[in-house]
Amino acid sequence: MPDSVQLIGYNYETGATCFFESGDNSPWTSVDDRNRLLGVLPGPDDPDFDQAYTVPGVQCVRCHQADPFNHNPWIKGARLPEDPRQPVLPVIPGPNPPYYVVGGPDWDMRTIHIEGNGCLGCHRIGMETLAEYTGDFWDPNEHMPPHNPGSLAADYDELVACWANGPENTPGCDWVIPPAGECDGGIVGADYPYASDRFNRGTGDDDRSSAGR
Repeated sequence: MPDSVQLIGYNYETGATCFFESGDNSPWTSVDDRNRLLGVLPGPDDPDFDQAYTVPGVQCVRCHQADPFNHNPWIKGARLPEDPRQPVLPVIPGPNPPYYVVGGPDWDMRTIHIEGNGCLGCHRIGMETLAEYTGDFWDPNEHMPPHNPGSLAADYDELVACWANGPENTPGCDWVIPPAGECDGGIVGADYPYASDRFNRGTGDDDRSSAGR
């Protein structure tokens, strides 16, 4: 969808997150001869909002695993016109901020966790999301951590090994879910009821989940 527009809403206090997609927004937009999408889409208080946006038909957390907002150097360069010091996409502070999806109670919110792993000292890492980046030849050790790239290569290798073999087969590595609302989050086991069979499967065991999502 060349004119597709996505919208993400996030509540910093509770972690409540809403994902919206506007696939056919032609009543409000047009594409000019430079392939720029122009126009003004309805805001949340506009009666046309529900016509302009729909809930995506996939689990958005497949790519938005660690938190709602994905960042890379290109996206980081997008700044608010009224205050160039502020990024267009917010940076959510803390290593374990609250996060859950409104309308997605059965979405797979797991990420992997290794206690004391340096890569997880500042933020969660969605390995499924990371695979999208490394698949495009992005090397984390050339960029992270920001002030000393490559210094956590051994920690990164630990995460990759757990992801490949599965937390079930990796001592000291666990599946965790984020805190959300009044839920503290934390470690979940094999009885986690929302495990997807479409992602969070790493590169190893094909029988990690059978939930059919």
